[in-house]
Amino acid sequence: MNIEGTYTLQASAQEVWRCLTDQEVLHATIPGLQDISAVDAHTYDVMLTTNTRPFAGSHHGVMILSEQQYPYHYRLTFTSDGESNLSGVGSIHLHERGHQTIVAYKGTLTTNKVSARLSSSLIKGAIKLFIQQYFQNLAEYIRTHKSPITTKLDALDDTGMPSTSDAFVMSSYADKQDHAPLPDTLAARFVQLLRLGKKDPQEQVLWEQRIRRTSTITGFLFLIWVGTRIPRRRTRKQPLN
Repeated sequence: MNIEGTYTLQASAQEVWRCLTDQEVLHATIPGLQDISAVDAHTYDVMLTTNTRPFAGSHHGVMILSEQQYPYHYRLTFTSDGESNLSGVGSIHLHERGHQTIVAYKGTLTTNKVSARLSSSLIKGAIKLFIQQYFQNLAEYIRTHKSPITTKLDALDDTGMPSTSDAFVMSSYADKQDHAPLPDTLAARFVQLLRLGKKDPQEQVLWEQRIRRTSTITGFLFLIWVGTRIPRRRTRKQPLN
């Protein structure tokens, strides 16, 4: 049976990617997940317990993440060795729109639960309910763990890929700058003189960087303008002999 759908989360694609692939976040958001342990960098051993019919009971399985294209796409494969013999394969796509990320999922599931009493539509409904509960838990997790100021980190190595072993480590600008003083720059003096940031060190650092970026761009445009106003020197033509 085919399963597909979308869910919108109030976070950047990088943050959503981290939540979808982080072992601790998965443990906190997947409904009924009792245990999850990493077999290797892309494989997880999971133990799930649910009271939802027709999958009530405990299920042990293996989840594999492959074809990862950070932070927009990966392939998910799941197999279980329980009574349901549930297995599936699908793709996850992240589409960032402003401050939101749309998660689009599509895949195929197979199970030996299908019978005269348990139709495929009933099983599909139970699976979609499980997915809906998961995304609701994930949305709540992001809401309660979101930092006041969130930035996208571009910590890349020489190959252009994230430099961390687990593809990406999410860090907020606020966490990084909690104790960072204002640098001794002309922009910082303007921040202090105009009392920008309301004595909040984090806001003051942001204002200092904004002013420096603005002044750099303004200076560059001024040089271009001056260059267009300088008259070109005419070369005198030599008389022909």
